[in-house]
Amino acid sequence: MVAIAGMISTLIRKVTKDGRSWAMTVLEDLEASMEVLFFPKTYEVIGAQLADGAAVAVKGKLDRRDGTPRLVGMELVLLNLEDSAQENRVAPVVLSVPTAKVTPDLIAALKHTLQAHPGPCPVHIKLRSSRGELVLAINEDYRVERSGAFLGDLKSLLGAGCLA
Repeated sequence: MVAIAGMISTLIRKVTKDGRSWAMTVLEDLEASMEVLFFPKTYEVIGAQLADGAAVAVKGKLDRRDGTPRLVGMELVLLNLEDSAQENRVAPVVLSVPTAKVTPDLIAALKHTLQAHPGPCPVHIKLRSSRGELVLAINEDYRVERSGAFLGDLKSLLGAGCLA
């Protein structure tokens, strides 16, 4: 087991073929950076705490395959910063939706789903098209609870690859 601390400079949330979420992050301090992977079992526990710019301490196993050391994260602790705005930061739920799928009916169903699961997490929508991507932050009135029921409702509405 290895323990490191730093700031999350890159956060990429991914979904496995069987629909389970995981994340790839880059953790930086003043001297170096390291890739940290949070696989589904760990991600289920700590995923809501991951946010770009968050100061964290991570314990995990060092993986030296492919010649580049990286950490397979097993535990994560948010570090207490003096900046209270940073302390209260909650990672957003990012929904990935092809623009061709966006219809008034889909928007109404998504609004209903978001309202059915109120909580602390902001929601962002990543609209994808052949011309690129656009990320939109949804109104603060639609914050959600990142729960199994909510994620299940999203997957039913938008498909298994809906979480960015």
